[in-house]
Amino acid sequence: VQFPRQAGVVASDYRLTASMLATRAIEACHGIDHCKVFYLNGDSTFPSDRAAKDSFAAAMRGAPGNVSFAGSQDGKYDTATGRSVMQSELQRDPDLTVLVSFADQQTLGAAQAIGAAGRTSQVKILSFGGSQQAVTAVASGKWYGAQLTMPFSIGQTGAQIAITKAQGKTVTKSA
Repeated sequence: VQFPRQAGVVASDYRLTASMLATRAIEACHGIDHCKVFYLNGDSTFPSDRAAKDSFAAAMRGAPGNVSFAGSQDGKYDTATGRSVMQSELQRDPDLTVLVSFADQQTLGAAQAIGAAGRTSQVKILSFGGSQQAVTAVASGKWYGAQLTMPFSIGQTGAQIAITKAQGKTVTKSA
């Protein structure tokens, strides 16, 4: 607890999330001679997103020799921005092999750009969020994978903390 009278905290570890996405990107590169990975960050003005971007880059430094980190730009959690960034990136680096995106909304736009460039079968897409569109894209084989966040469970945990505190009970620590 960070503040007096604060009942609890419900949070996600974006460093760990980004590191896990990097591990999945490296797995996606298995068997590819020269695999280029691009990271579509959320918004670098947010400390949590900067931490995620730094964690992703650090994990990529440990990748095998066939894998290179092609760079990162912000998608701003926006479909149109994700599409625009991906269009530019594909023009700059047409040999891009893996896209990792930190939010499904921007991934949808990036996937549109990849499709418009005729690169759907060449670029493996990994996303973070677990939206219905992402789950459908993974299940259909359009996307390589998606890491899920559980907003219902997060909200449920926050509500349970509030209810427990309102009942005058002590909030116990949880994992």
